[in-house]
Amino acid sequence: MMNNKSRWLIFVYYSIFFSSTVYATSSQQVIEERTKGIILYNQFKISSAISHLSVAAESGDSEALYYLGESLRRKNRFITLEAQKAYEASALQGDIYSMIRLSQRDNDLCKIMKNCPKGVKEPEEWRKIATASTEIKAKEGDAEA
Repeated sequence: MMNNKSRWLIFVYYSIFFSSTVYATSSQQVIEERTKGIILYNQFKISSAISHLSVAAESGDSEALYYLGESLRRKNRFITLEAQKAYEASALQGDIYSMIRLSQRDNDLCKIMKNCPKGVKEPEEWRKIATASTEIKAKEGDAEA
């Protein structure tokens, strides 16, 4: 017979093993959904891309959030509240492309229609943050910056 300590160790071992397996699977699924969504986005299949990007964006994936925002903006022809939330979630994780898109909100169709969603920051603030972030990355040797 096993004592309580042995049972406890076996329980902990299996808990760690199965939780890491589930995490790896869900992490892999996020990557697959993001990749499918970006491929569909680049093929101009915006409606199809949104469903895949939404799955990946729910996990907080910054790149998926940016592409979800882009897809929603393109589908609706302006930055909707849903697109803005996706951009902001991505920008708050440091995504410069999202920051740039948010900084351009003053030139968006929503401005002409006078129905731009209220953002976390004003476009000028996003522009300053994007510029500062890009300068730091450029000094670190990031060629994309």
